[in-house]
Amino acid sequence: MRWEWFDANQRTYVVGKAKGKEARVLPVPDWLWSAIQGLPKTLSEWVFPAEDGKPHRPNYCRTVLDTVAKELNLGRLSQHRLRATHASIHAELGTPLPDIQALLGHKSITTTMLYIEQSLENKRRAQDSMGRRLGLMVEQPSAAATVV
Repeated sequence: MRWEWFDANQRTYVVGKAKGKEARVLPVPDWLWSAIQGLPKTLSEWVFPAEDGKPHRPNYCRTVLDTVAKELNLGRLSQHRLRATHASIHAELGTPLPDIQALLGHKSITTTMLYIEQSLENKRRAQDSMGRRLGLMVEQPSAAATVV
């Protein structure tokens, strides 16, 4: 992650080196923009440089993820797994698939669909919603709506 790839006017970040070889512009969310802007601007061109000022070596993230996963008892994590979680959460929140595709930098929506997983609870809500639309289920009053 290079400082020069941030655009303060647009509050964006350009992913300059990716598998698809094409740069893509990503909006930086408010919470992340604040955190990034609070970082010290070192003499390095890198946002998170290694101690020698150069980019971290490829296994750096592996070590960090292993440490965090162990501490949180999450099993083995990978950067790829975190991308799939990112895509799945966006899908659950209703982000349109083409937008998720663009965020991940996929050329094909089919690839994006491989990343999205649905929880059993989300599948249950979808089935219940269809049942209500078809008139097969009666709405259950919520606990908050019950007056004593």
